Amino acid sequence: MKVFTIDSASTSEIDDGISLEKFKDSDGMERQRIWVHIADADRWAPRTSQVFDIARRRVTSLYLPQGAIPMLPPK
Repeated sequence: MKVFTIDSASTSEIDDGISLEKFKDSDGMERQRIWVHIADADRWAPRTSQVFDIARRRVTSLYLPQGAIPMLPPK
């Protein structure tokens, strides 16, 4: 399945995307399904780690005119 990123060209985190699936249902009708792909940052940090605690408090990355505050710390 081809996935196309929906993040802007200026982002530092390419972690969201969409894809289109064409298939036939059980009646033979052609259908389309849109998939939305969102990265799971939880995969990169064990739940018992300090990184996980920081990411959980931040909830999301913030993009501001002055710069970005990523959900996950740099190190």
